[in-house]
Amino acid sequence: MRFPTCVEDVARVISDLISKSLPPPKVLTTFASLNNKTRLDLSKTVPPIVHYSSQTGLTKYQQLSLIAPLLDLPISHVKPDSVDPATKPNPSGVVRPGNTQLSVEGLKKLGVDVRETESGGFEQWWKRWAEERRSSKA
Repeated sequence: MRFPTCVEDVARVISDLISKSLPPPKVLTTFASLNNKTRLDLSKTVPPIVHYSSQTGLTKYQQLSLIAPLLDLPISHVKPDSVDPATKPNPSGVVRPGNTQLSVEGLKKLGVDVRETESGGFEQWWKRWAEERRSSKA
């Protein structure tokens, strides 16, 4: 399972995170006017690491099944792989996880909206891209 994430959603989440973690502009101006020894410590409000990705999981085959029709490409020759990558022999010896989902709990605790509000999800942003591509060729 993969969790493809639109960059528009990533940008919105980062913007939300910044707006929730920074003091109001007036406070920042006050800090900026103080000497260089004063530091703004945000560690009490924002965890050192937070993750964001789509929470909608798709296999690579499912992704292909959504994209190919938008590009008028056949996929009848492609077969889904039913073997979990964590159990599949890998020439490099690296074990690949079967599920790459990231936890968004840290963002939720901060009140950040982790839904795909900008893109509408994987299929929607690919539809939008395909439509824009078709209209630019016309």
